Amino acid sequence: MALLKSFDDAENLDAVCEIDHEVEAATLSEPFRSGSRRNGASLLAAHVRIETPGAAAFQARVRKGDTPGHLAVTQGLVWRGAGLDRDGAVRASGYMAVSGFTTAAVRLGLVGAVAAQTAVRRLLPVIAELAGSEPPDEIESFAPLLDIAAARHARGDLRLFSN
Repeated sequence: MALLKSFDDAENLDAVCEIDHEVEAATLSEPFRSGSRRNGASLLAAHVRIETPGAAAFQARVRKGDTPGHLAVTQGLVWRGAGLDRDGAVRASGYMAVSGFTTAAVRLGLVGAVAAQTAVRRLLPVIAELAGSEPPDEIESFAPLLDIAAARHARGDLRLFSN
């Protein structure tokens, strides 16, 4: 939802910043908020370097502290600037989410690299189907088990992931 909103409003940075603040408010888990901001900043920095339209202006607002710079918001903005259409932006985001989970599973030793790639391949049609569906009207986040796991992980003595 946030990706599509920022994609649609990419020409209006005030609107994009409002969306970014909605994501901040809707993300209850601090590890997920900070991880989303960190990943957004990395993606934004790369797009500033390759001079994607809109990236430098948004980065300036993030650096000033006017907006958090969450990943989904940044994806919508920079992928619009890079010339993707809405469907392509949603598919790219879905692929990144799936590949992130499968990469984590490989790092944890739960699956091998070939099994992970097989899972990604099997999920590509699901990503495509979801990309064609209507998004919810409001930005929301409800994943209590993930929030609990993230909170436990953040307080643990040994951390395998940064968020």
